[in-house]
Amino acid sequence: MSVEDWLFHGIPQELRNNIFSHLFASTRLSHGKRYVDKLKRIRIKPAPNALAILRTCRAAYNSIGDTWIGHVLFHFEDPETMLDMLLSAPPGTIPKIRHMRVVGDPLQLAVDYPRRNDLCVFYQLASVLKLLPNSCLETLTVLGTRSPPVSYSTLTGLIGISHGWMELRYISHSSALLGYGPFGAMAREPASRLDLVAHMDEAVPFGHVFHDESIMDRYLRWPQPYTWQKLLNDRDDAATVTIYRSTISGNACNVLGASTRVPISQDTRLPGNFGVQRQFMNGEEKRKEIMVIVKRRREEGHRHIESLPVSGSDIWQSDIQEDFGSKSWTLIRKWGLEEPAESLFRIRARINDPDVHEIREEDNDEPVEIEVDAYDDVDHYIWPPKHFTTPPKSKRWRPMSDMMYYAMGGAHTLEEAEQW
Repeated sequence: MSVEDWLFHGIPQELRNNIFSHLFASTRLSHGKRYVDKLKRIRIKPAPNALAILRTCRAAYNSIGDTWIGHVLFHFEDPETMLDMLLSAPPGTIPKIRHMRVVGDPLQLAVDYPRRNDLCVFYQLASVLKLLPNSCLETLTVLGTRSPPVSYSTLTGLIGISHGWMELRYISHSSALLGYGPFGAMAREPASRLDLVAHMDEAVPFGHVFHDESIMDRYLRWPQPYTWQKLLNDRDDAATVTIYRSTISGNACNVLGASTRVPISQDTRLPGNFGVQRQFMNGEEKRKEIMVIVKRRREEGHRHIESLPVSGSDIWQSDIQEDFGSKSWTLIRKWGLEEPAESLFRIRARINDPDVHEIREEDNDEPVEIEVDAYDDVDHYIWPPKHFTTPPKSKRWRPMSDMMYYAMGGAHTLEEAEQW
């Protein structure tokens, strides 16, 4: 298309910019694997025509350049995909991104492989975001995990130690985010591995039963938003924390609408280690969404976690930068994800077929369906069905170091561990 034939030829540049801003602000680029069942995942990819104007019109491309990066919403279904995509992008891309959304599941890496096969570490999102250099997000939206204690810990970490964003929107599918009971009770009578081990934030052997009070203390609740506000004031005394709760039960995205949500706060006179909040846990009340909006007036550098107390208890989360130093994500990924997965696959393949000598790289890929991301509103989202299923009661744990159990198809991921 020639410049003369271009639709916007003759329109003032300022008006063109407004048109393009509106176009790209309603565009979402989604990547990653989304759970549609307890174990089944589908790979999400952006609509093929999401950036069609840049490919079909050279005049538009020349006019827009790379400014579109600051308007579209980048959505990632898991932190691993987020790191894969952004750290492989052209240099200078990350500082240009202004709007990002990510599912808040911790990043699971093997520990001390190959000497030990039963250890893993779970890095929560605040730690993972440190691997994204020079991020300057206007909005960071996080979709909460299935486990209320993990969501609570993840959000506290984002408020207390993360940087690179001006506004944080943390959305939970359940009011249990502010209503679950003391973590010690779950340790004594765990409802599922996900509540007890699956997202612990340090290296622990699978099958280990926790009685460490310091670990349990990290998942205690405190009156909110008072405690988060107090924590945030240590970083930015002009910042604000607001909590909204949906007025409608069981429907995704209701907490986004001003007419279907109400602001809430908890009584600060309640004791620090307070237990279950029944109004957030009973029946349909539990299925009302929660959204926590954190707004900062200024951005500052990362502060060390020990200097940020929460009601007398330090925020403690595994730090991926401290653990791996200056290693690149490519090396971290190979060491903590790819090599352990390949090893387990070889063992399983050789037990199933003793004559196998060669394992092709494509044989190790997880077979997943591909689905194009479809949406009417760029900010809308869906919750995985497993967020609303009741996990099975705890059974006797099998030692995950038992390689025969791995090889015969036993659970080797957090999600598979929930089946039995």
